[in-house]
Amino acid sequence: LLMNFVLNCIAFWTLEIHAVQLIITWITDLLGGEIIPLVFFPAAVQGFIFLLPFAAMYSTPLLIYVGEIGPEEYLQALGLQVFWIAVFGIAAFFIWRAGAKRVVVQGG
Repeated sequence: LLMNFVLNCIAFWTLEIHAVQLIITWITDLLGGEIIPLVFFPAAVQGFIFLLPFAAMYSTPLLIYVGEIGPEEYLQALGLQVFWIAVFGIAAFFIWRAGAKRVVVQGG
């Protein structure tokens, strides 16, 4: 949700963000494992992809559910999710603040 909020704040500076939303949705689905499971990617690429926030949204919860991520790795997976929540939370705060200074509302 925070990632979408940050991306939707682009509307403060542009008139149309539909194309950006579609691209981000496609990237999220691909790198999150929704289109192609992440285990099908080469091992070198998997290591990088699992550090991105997209895997934490789709692939990691599924891997925990099917038992591919054991209890000893739960805290690491949770820590990575908390890290991305903090990153996007801080970004959302500053982008919203900058956008709120720029926005002009007209009408009644």
